[in-house]
Amino acid sequence: MYKLKDGLNKLPDGLNKLPDGLNKLPDGENY
Repeated sequence: MYKLKDGLNKLPDGLNKLPDGLNKLPDGENY
């Protein structure tokens, strides 16, 4: 149960990084 809760706590951090990754995609297309 603890590991599941720990994983859920990390999920928002992963979602926060997703927009950053998507923001970098157009930059890659410019090169």
